[in-house]
Amino acid sequence: MSVPSQASLGSPTLPSQPDIDRIVSNYFTRKGYSLSTLQQESTSLDQLLQQFKSNNQTQTALKSIHSDVEDIETIQSSYKSLREWTLYGLDIYKSELQELLYPMFMYTFLEFKSRGTEEYAQNFLEKFKHDHLQKHDADLESLESTNNYPTKYTVKISRIPLEIFFRFLQENQYRTLIRIVNERLHIEKVLPTSAGGGSDQNEIRIKTEDDMDIDKPSTAYTNTDIRAELESLHELRRLVSLGSVAQPSVCLYTFHHTQDQVNCFSISEDATLVAGGFSESFIKVWSLKGEKLKSQQEIEEGHSGTEYKKLIGHSGPIYGMSFSHDNKYLISCSEDKTVRLWSLETYKNLVCYKSHNYPVWDVDFGPYGFYFATASHDKTARLWSCDHVHPLRIFSGHLSDVNTVRFHPNSKYIVTGSCDRTARLWDVQRGTCVRVFNGHKGSIHTVAISPNGRLMASGGEDTCIILWDLGSGKRLKTMTGHTGLVYSIAFNSDSTILVSGSADGTVRIWDVNKNTPNEFKET
Repeated sequence: MSVPSQASLGSPTLPSQPDIDRIVSNYFTRKGYSLSTLQQESTSLDQLLQQFKSNNQTQTALKSIHSDVEDIETIQSSYKSLREWTLYGLDIYKSELQELLYPMFMYTFLEFKSRGTEEYAQNFLEKFKHDHLQKHDADLESLESTNNYPTKYTVKISRIPLEIFFRFLQENQYRTLIRIVNERLHIEKVLPTSAGGGSDQNEIRIKTEDDMDIDKPSTAYTNTDIRAELESLHELRRLVSLGSVAQPSVCLYTFHHTQDQVNCFSISEDATLVAGGFSESFIKVWSLKGEKLKSQQEIEEGHSGTEYKKLIGHSGPIYGMSFSHDNKYLISCSEDKTVRLWSLETYKNLVCYKSHNYPVWDVDFGPYGFYFATASHDKTARLWSCDHVHPLRIFSGHLSDVNTVRFHPNSKYIVTGSCDRTARLWDVQRGTCVRVFNGHKGSIHTVAISPNGRLMASGGEDTCIILWDLGSGKRLKTMTGHTGLVYSIAFNSDSTILVSGSADGTVRIWDVNKNTPNEFKET
């Protein structure tokens, strides 16, 4: 049987509209529908279109579908909100969240450039780049001259802050930022080192299911990373174990015209900032790098800054201060019974903590910056977190004023010194005393814990310094030489040298490793 050709079949003819209506009518009639019902429910395409256009809900839905491409003002507003949420929050995961801020800034800037809004992109860069100059100054220079997107940016972050970050973006519906995260970031989930774990590893990588299915991009080292490694190598070459042979150098700063009003000083961990507490109830903060200090607002407005910043809020003399590990905050205590948290970005008071019944003599930030401890005339030490105005623990047991307090490097313990001539080691989690150190013949005014966490030194009214083994609670040695009250002591980073300051006007440097008292330098 032959198949007919297209020509023999002729041109196909389409059924007319009346034929279609008749066919449909016959079909519904066979199904039991009446003609009157069909006429009532039938609606022409034109009528449907008019109804569709007049439906407000439908129009709103259409607009939401086509609004995935956000305008540049909305994108900048989204980034600004993310920035403020990250920088000004008092979250325990803040340091990890800040690692996400730079890539979000970088890809937001490049998003503006890819849209051809060069002037807007440059304004965005100038407005927000100061947040990243310390760690990414070299990258920022190259960023201004490139039109190409870099390879995927790798960020290492633990699970909980990552979930908080995603939740923030989703709740605020920052679609462009979410797209940047999905397309441009390679996120490696890690387990953070426990606060008291003592593990030598900085992190433990967790391989996720997604990691198994995709190829990981090669690690791209930035100019900043390479320069930091080179500086670290140069520092290692210069590093010599300090002792009686290789003695430490001295760096001197003199504060003039203080009129005997300075009660205390505190130096930041990286030795870039120093704060002085005055009897006139204010605090002054200076830069040790010879730079003028600028608040966030002054930076945005292009002001030159000032030689120092004055923090006003207390109503009594300042007796103690401590910088957070990231130099973002300063905590202070006063005779007015309060403790105040200050922002070193705005140089404003953020929180006032009230709980002590008498003057607060000392305060110390924990190693991770979220917790701090206080010592008071009310015979107690107290543990606080930045986001609570009431103490988390009250350490009670001393028989007189608690003059000083210091955190252990693992943040699980604190050490206090008291006018009752004892020092005590407290368990932070349980709030109990686990060691009592007896041996001083007068009030203890200062304590210090070695960076390796094994030793504790105490000094005070009896002019001597006692070195203790924290593990056993035993006295290792007594170091004598000062002729006045010992006000301050500190270990070096290697835990091999102890430095003390006294009312006799001298600073003495002691060799910790000697079995017998040995002072090898006096200034």
